[in-house]
Amino acid sequence: MVRLMLQLSFIFLAGMLFAQILKVDKSHLSGDSAEYFTGVADAAFALNNRSSTADIDNIYAGFRHHVDVVYVGEKAATTFIGGVNYFKIGSGPVISNGSVHIREIFLRKAFCPPNSLVSCNRMNHAI
Repeated sequence: MVRLMLQLSFIFLAGMLFAQILKVDKSHLSGDSAEYFTGVADAAFALNNRSSTADIDNIYAGFRHHVDVVYVGEKAATTFIGGVNYFKIGSGPVISNGSVHIREIFLRKAFCPPNSLVSCNRMNHAI
């Protein structure tokens, strides 16, 4: 029973620990190619009047930016995923949040390559 619980918890944790979403289409890339950049960058700006009555001015203004970039070198690969959001409703404060994830894979052609990563999140910060 203990062995079964350990196996189930390992499967559950392994599914949680290795989840990563990256918007890079790798189907068009050769497995042995090197020295290239690929990725996606997008930005959006929104301005809406969300007033419930004519007397109340409740204007929503928002800005969103997201970047996914991969650089594959001869021996290593670098992944950068980042995004930031700013929005303001009416006369309230500007609220911002964002995240950055940088991963470096050393000896990328090895069976089990060593890697390092840095991840930072900034949430619910009023300016």
